[in-house]
This record gives sequence, structure tokens and C-alpha cells, in this order.
Amino acid sequence: MKIAVVGGRGFIGSEFVKYAAGKGHDPVVMGSDIDVFSQEGRDKASQLLSGCDAVVFLAAKRPTAEFGMEQYIYNLRLAERYFELAKEAGINNVAVTSSRSVYSSDDIPWVENDLQAPLSLYGASKQAVDSLVLWYNKAYDMKIKSLRLAQVIGMGEKKGFLLNTLIDNAIAGKKQTVYGKGIGKRQYIYVKDVCDALLHCVEKADECAGIYNIGMDCNVSIVELTRVVNEVFNNTAGMELLEDKPEDTKEYLMDVRKAERELRWKPGFDLVKAFEDIKKEIV
Repeated sequence: MKIAVVGGRGFIGSEFVKYAAGKGHDPVVMGSDIDVFSQEGRDKASQLLSGCDAVVFLAAKRPTAEFGMEQYIYNLRLAERYFELAKEAGINNVAVTSSRSVYSSDDIPWVENDLQAPLSLYGASKQAVDSLVLWYNKAYDMKIKSLRLAQVIGMGEKKGFLLNTLIDNAIAGKKQTVYGKGIGKRQYIYVKDVCDALLHCVEKADECAGIYNIGMDCNVSIVELTRVVNEVFNNTAGMELLEDKPEDTKEYLMDVRKAERELRWKPGFDLVKAFEDIKKEIV
């Protein structure tokens, strides 16, 4: 299968390109150098899409402190442009990455048809793209699959985020520091499982469409996450709770049963297996 990978040089994209090629598919990388808002860029994108069987759309402005309305509009316009280009190329088999940040309620686990007001403009942009997915599916009988991802584990992520900081500290044998009591809970998904879910969706082609929560079937506290990292990487320095520091005590958890039921897909890695696999690659 020839698969156009939009955003194929990013964290998830670069992993997916390797994964799909390893499974015998032919990934076509489409990066940010293609300006699909210009005629020249649209022509180039159309040429690359020609002959492709599927599109995996991963491109978007990331959530940063500077994320504002300009970035919100960009994410929506970029998705619309590639959905339109795929339609024009006769490709209805598309997989998109969305985010658990579309959810905000304390009433967990979240299910796909929950309509909520996201806490950030980034989450709102992902929610808007999901609405666009449903509209294209209904209006043009496309088979776009949007995967709302839990927090992704993987070493390709930018430095400075919690997961990579915990791993770096564990490798260096440094004591981990946790703000507050570390009782806030998060749901995770390993980047290799993200790649597997994306490939599974496009391989099913016309068999599925719509929005699916993708993550491990449980959430864990920051303290438990830190303990697992230390144990897997044999870090005996332990951890210190900085109880005078502010912490996010919110619990995040999506209901992933729809993906199991309709896609017949579930993660192959739990938290321990994910970190053990990372350890094999970097130590």
C-alpha cells in the first residue's frame, strides 16, 4: 500500500514512516516544506498524492504558550486543505491524529460522543478538525478515521517534557522530583502503538470511519509513573515529593472500548513494556 504521510518528519510521523516501511508498505513523506495554501504547493501535493492508496495526516501546530487563534485557524485550514486534496485524488481512506485535549470534564472516562468545551485553543482546534472529519465522511462518503490519542510515550519527543525528563534522570541515576504529592493521573499510549493503530486503520480501508479514543485502558498517577521509570531503568536514587510545589491533581481517562469493538484494535504495550522497549533502544 502506498501511504502519503503528512507531517512525516515529526515525532510520530518519523516513527510511522519507519513502521509502515517495515511492514512492507510504501510511505510517501509530505513535510512542512509544501505550502498547500499556494497553487504551487497544491500542485506539488497533488502530484505526491497521485497513486496513493491512503493518507495519514499528522501535521498541526503544537500546543505551546504562544498557541492562539492564528494557530487554531491554521490547524483547521490545513486539515481541510488535505482532506480536499485527498478527495480530489480519489482517496477516501484517511487516518488523522487528534488528542485527548478535546475533553475537559471531571466526569471520566470520556467517550467519543461527549461534547465538551476544551480547556485550551489547541484542544478546540482538534475538536474542530474532528467535526470536519465527520462532515467529510457524511458529505462525501469518505472513510476518515480520527484517533484521539492519550499522552504519547516515546524518545522522539522534544526535551523538557515530563516523560523524557524522568527517563533522562533515571539513566543518569538522579533523584526524581515530583511536584506536590503526585496524585494527578494521566493516560498514556506508546508511540509504536500509535503507529500500529494508524496503520491498522488505513489497512481496514472502507471498514471503519469516525472518531476513536486510543490509549492504554487505565490511567496512572505521576508517583506511579515515576516509580515505574525508576524500576525499569534501575535508578536507585528514588524520588522526592516537593509538597510545597503546585501540582495538577486532575485525572485524565478516555474510554477506549469503541476502538476495541469497532476497530478490533488494542495496545500491545502497557506502561512497563513501553519503558522496557525504550530502554532496549537507548541504553
